[in-house]
Order: sequence, then C-alpha cells, then structure tokens
Amino acid sequence: MRIPNSFITDLRSNYTDFAVACKLYSLVSSHTKRSSNGYEVCIKQETIAASCKCSVSSVKRSVCRLEEMGIITHKYRLDGSEGRLGAYHYALKPYDLSKNYFYINNRKAYSAGLSPKLFYVYAVFCKLMCNDIARFYQSLNDLSALIRLSRAEVSKVIAVLIDRSMVRKQLKRTRAGDYTDNTYFIVTRKQGCIKKAGPRSNRSCSNGLCSRGSSQLKQLYNNTSNGICQSFLRKFLLYKPILFYYGGSP
Repeated sequence: MRIPNSFITDLRSNYTDFAVACKLYSLVSSHTKRSSNGYEVCIKQETIAASCKCSVSSVKRSVCRLEEMGIITHKYRLDGSEGRLGAYHYALKPYDLSKNYFYINNRKAYSAGLSPKLFYVYAVFCKLMCNDIARFYQSLNDLSALIRLSRAEVSKVIAVLIDRSMVRKQLKRTRAGDYTDNTYFIVTRKQGCIKKAGPRSNRSCSNGLCSRGSSQLKQLYNNTSNGICQSFLRKFLLYKPILFYYGGSP
C-alpha cells in the first residue's frame, strides 16, 4: 500500500490514528470510486480494530480526530437488512500517491499482529529504506530523534521486529576491528530453502515394500527349478525398477 509521507509527521503524536489512517488508505486502489469528497471506501470498524490491534472505541476516537484533521472528509452508514445499520462508508482526502509516498507491504504488516506503536516504527523503517535493496543505515540516535522515542525503547522495538521476521540487523565492523552503526534490512519475504529430491535410483518406497519385495523375488528365483518360472522371474527382476519406482503393477 502507498502511504503519504506527511502521515509520518502529522500523525506521530498518536500511533492509533496513524494505524487507522493507513488501514483506510490501504483500501485505495486504481479501481476505487472517487467522488467530490475524495476516495470512497467501505469497511467495518470491527475489521479496522482487528487489523490495528486496538479496541473499537479507540477506532471511533481516531476516526473523529481524522475527521477534524480533514483526512476523512465525510462518513455515513446505510440501513442494512432487518433494519440494522451497515458498515461505515468513508470519503478520504485525495492525496497524490504518484509522488511523495512510501510503500508498505500491508499483507505482511497486518498479518504480523503489530500494535499501533510497532506498526508506526515499522512504517518509519519502510520510509527510510533504499528502494533497491530495502535497507537503511540510520543510527539509534537518529532513529530515536525521528521516532521520538528513547534509545532503549527503539532497541526494544527493533528486537521485537527482528523476532517477528519483519526486520533483519547486520553488524558492521570498522578496519580497527570495532563495531559501528548497524545496517537494517526490511524483510520482504521469509527466508527458507528448497530440499531437492535425490536420484531415482536411491529412492525407496515409504513402506519398505520395494526392498522386501526384491529380496523375496530373488529368493523365489533361487528356489525355483522350473525353467519357465525362472525365465519369468528373470524378466520380472529386470523390469522391477519400472514397476516399483515409476508405478504400475506386475
């Protein structure tokens, strides 16, 4: 999702307001209806609360503050079935999201279950990252001044984001051998590995029928005196890999 740069400075006094505003603008796309009031989106306040890890009452208070700031220009509800009120419809201020914006992977951010405070810090990190390799170099002092948290709080938040596989930290050493400011990476995908299958000749059936069946057939071949039976078993043992490894039946 594209988030206006001004949200970082305008909404940093209240982390819940920032998280609610980002959730609303995450619904904006090229197919979103645009009226004279702005972008038209529809979402339940319970859904916003579940995504932002806050209560419905906090969402209502944040919506009121966003209305006072002009970010939400209009809201209304329609009557649903059986006389019940439906979800809220919001009209959002039409920012120019072709410039002066930063990008957040909303699926990864909301699936991690971040609190409003963690979500704001993660958003700041996404704004600071370089577009080529998703990293940033700011020191703890710079991050503390930008986020308006103490160094200890910033370190704790970074540790939580690292534990949830949202951020990765790389230690940097100088030529003198001591450590300098860290390099941080925004994790765009979960790191893993793909286990390659071995050669077919080394594979065996999961229930062990291949090895047992092979030994039993050889024993039967040695104990059989009939030439016709031995000829059949000889050919069967010759094509055994095809029958056991590639599928089929004798």
